[in-house]
Amino acid sequence: MRRRWRQRAFAQVVMAVLAAGCGASNGSKPPDELPRDCVPSGGATGAPGTIEEAVALINSLPRPTSVACLVESLDRPLRLSASESDFSAQPAHGRRSPRIFLFSGSLILSVVPDGPGAEVVEFSQLDASGRSIKGELAFPIEAEVPPEAPYTKVMFQPDLTVCAFCHADEKPAHRVGNAWAYSSQALRPVDSSLVPIEELQREASTCDTSVEPERCRLLQELFEHGMPRAHAFPSSLPTFP
Repeated sequence: MRRRWRQRAFAQVVMAVLAAGCGASNGSKPPDELPRDCVPSGGATGAPGTIEEAVALINSLPRPTSVACLVESLDRPLRLSASESDFSAQPAHGRRSPRIFLFSGSLILSVVPDGPGAEVVEFSQLDASGRSIKGELAFPIEAEVPPEAPYTKVMFQPDLTVCAFCHADEKPAHRVGNAWAYSSQALRPVDSSLVPIEELQREASTCDTSVEPERCRLLQELFEHGMPRAHAFPSSLPTFP
């Protein structure tokens, strides 16, 4: 029943976008007014600017919490960039399931619709110097997430994270609970790997929920509550392949 509702809801979005483009008005709800199952509660914000605020948002959502539920809870319009690069611990799963970066203030959340990268959300909290604090959580979330969980998840050894294998000059930044948050050089995807929003929208509209339900739900959540906007990484950041 829920999947059928989501298919109908996404069809409403597509029709609303088409109607807006043709200047038509048939009284249907605009995409950003479609009902949501996953909304921030308990004072959490749908526009987290830090990893700690993202954890608070996740803890406010219904459980088990999926990646798609987290994406649904974010404020609209979404600002995003997508890359088909597989050069990451969270690789794209081909061009049809790229790595999607969601920008929220100084925080970047990255998700992948399918493949091994679909099981995690990565966090990168940028600063003005071109460095970022990094963390990660495995999904679905079944219980309360401790504030330090994103940082303990990326530890490779007591004084080194898995992020250090790709991101240079890693240093401890500050303590969160009983863990250290580490900062290192931030990177951006090379321009030739980028996947435009229009291509993501086509994947969302043609996705078969009976075959790939989780992939479809995540892709469709990008568009169900309003058209996202393309957002570029700072051009001063070095690139990864």
